Amino acid sequence: MLPPLLTELRTPAVQALALPLVLSIAAKQAPDQFLTVTLPELQPLLSTVDGDALVMLLGHLPTMAALMPPASADSVVRVCV
Repeated sequence: MLPPLLTELRTPAVQALALPLVLSIAAKQAPDQFLTVTLPELQPLLSTVDGDALVMLLGHLPTMAALMPPASADSVVRVCV
């Protein structure tokens, strides 16, 4: 279920619908799975996100940071803020 949702994140009109599901699934992933499967698909979104999707990402930032090594978390936080 996650790969199709991650693909939908590339479509701005669908981001607000798919992102909560992706973030909910990501919160339950093992750190290595998050780093290899989910984060690579989220990274392009992190640099262009705005509006409701940005609010959702910022709300889940602590969860995403907990799934990443500190260096990766720092770079993601810098992109979002």
